[in-house]
Amino acid sequence: MTPFPKLLIGGGATALLAGLAHYAMGQGFIDHLTQTTTPALAADPGANVTTVKFSDSPLTRIAYLSGPVTDQAQRDKLLQDARSVPGVADARWVDSAPAAAPAAVAAPAEKPATAEAVKSCQADVDAVVQGKSIEFASGTASLTPDGQALVDALAAKLAPCNGTSVEIAGHTDVTGSPAHNQTLSEARAKTVTDALVAKGVPAARLTAKGYGASKPLVPGHDAAANAKNRRIEFAVMAAK
Repeated sequence: MTPFPKLLIGGGATALLAGLAHYAMGQGFIDHLTQTTTPALAADPGANVTTVKFSDSPLTRIAYLSGPVTDQAQRDKLLQDARSVPGVADARWVDSAPAAAPAAVAAPAEKPATAEAVKSCQADVDAVVQGKSIEFASGTASLTPDGQALVDALAAKLAPCNGTSVEIAGHTDVTGSPAHNQTLSEARAKTVTDALVAKGVPAARLTAKGYGASKPLVPGHDAAANAKNRRIEFAVMAAK
């Protein structure tokens, strides 16, 4: 084969891969998930008043349902149907209680925790994560079963930490572009935050932040360094 045809083939392959990457990581993938999830709910009563939306980041792949569905069993069935769609990592109702439930009276603001209480809560969190890391499916913000189990254990420690504010910081290794790493770190921090809220930690206490690869624990980009630098960190402070 002459160099010219090889160049055409190589260029075509590159364009095809770029197009596939754009679809897999961009709005096209979000649109595809929305279009396939909506029909999957159609057989259930109440599906005609249920709206399905996905986060702007395709890395999370979480379907957010909303609508005036008041029966809890029906809501659970719709969640199950959404989770069964290929490509959907999880499904959640936007509200934490059935739509018909009366609005809860806002709880009074918590008094800031004492320095000793903050130190104790941080120590509890550190003990849970010592020697471990919250695991995600490779290249995504979807928790693995082990990752979910670790988040559940953290929720049990954070829920009683009244009067605190917790920064949940996502960090990546240096693999990939800075823009991708920033997006991935933010998405992973948001996933952990949502999972903690689902387990009873007040959302008002939590702040999700992504730092990409800007704050490595160790230098380098070998496998050992990458494993240490991919992480979620928790910083407990007194609420302001």
